[in-house]
Amino acid sequence: MSLPEVYARFGHGSLERISRLADIFRQSAARGAMPVDLGLSDDADFFTPAPGKCRVVEMWTLDAMSRLMCSEPDSGDICYRPIDELDSIHAENDRRIRNGLEPVEVVPDIQFVWNCRWYSPSGELLDSCRSPYAHGSHPYVLRLYPLTDGEIHPFVEDVIDQQRYINRLIMMIDKMMASAAKGVLLFPVDQLPEDMKWEEVFDTWARSDGVIPITGRGTSLPQQVVTPTDGVGAYRLLELQMKLFDNISGVGDALQGRSIGGTAGAALYDRQVENATIAMGDLLETFASLIEERSKILEVCSARNSARPSLR
Repeated sequence: MSLPEVYARFGHGSLERISRLADIFRQSAARGAMPVDLGLSDDADFFTPAPGKCRVVEMWTLDAMSRLMCSEPDSGDICYRPIDELDSIHAENDRRIRNGLEPVEVVPDIQFVWNCRWYSPSGELLDSCRSPYAHGSHPYVLRLYPLTDGEIHPFVEDVIDQQRYINRLIMMIDKMMASAAKGVLLFPVDQLPEDMKWEEVFDTWARSDGVIPITGRGTSLPQQVVTPTDGVGAYRLLELQMKLFDNISGVGDALQGRSIGGTAGAALYDRQVENATIAMGDLLETFASLIEERSKILEVCSARNSARPSLR
């Protein structure tokens, strides 16, 4: 963000705070006259942003905060008070006991709250606050799918072995094609006429209407060698792995929108699409819930920003 925005968001109208911010971002302030956007400078890094900008690190942490859970004896209501008010609560209980009233019951409690802190790249704390949003959390949405026993197993994990084998086969086929003979000409030396040079043979052999006279005295004639690369079955193995890839992932031709032949009817095509989505149903529903939660968070954050523009 720009240096004036840093002053507006973290200065809180205090000349002392603004002076401290100016000291922290003194280098950025000296370069602020150059109108270059963040990310367009070749020498921009974590500590040195683009000219005219100041890098600010925003960090959200879930912290444990001690508090006092108080029970009002008259109404039975439960309220929470800061831990530093314990002495005042004891003094209040002494007064209530002297007046013949029941004291306030106090139980220590732990509350987990989201706190936001803004730092400079060198580690100075610029500002901090508790989550200002109605949901009491951070303004980000994160979905770890699927989170099983504390581990994340992505959708592509089931086909990693097939992908590795496919890559190995492709590299093998490429190496075979690179080392195979591609139209190599075997021309016996004794078949070369006396009045013809090898350069003429090379040029004439590549022409569609070329004629090369030979002596005919030798037992072997010139021949061109082309080595086939599909003799070891690498192409068939590659096709098999591609089919296994589709079968394991459940993403077939119907789900990808490919043509499955003109003999299949619309009902059969719809059934194939429905069957293909069974394996991905949970993944798609999880993503839909992520979008829904994101929309709710965005709505709450937008309402909060409109009420207090200085906070995110």
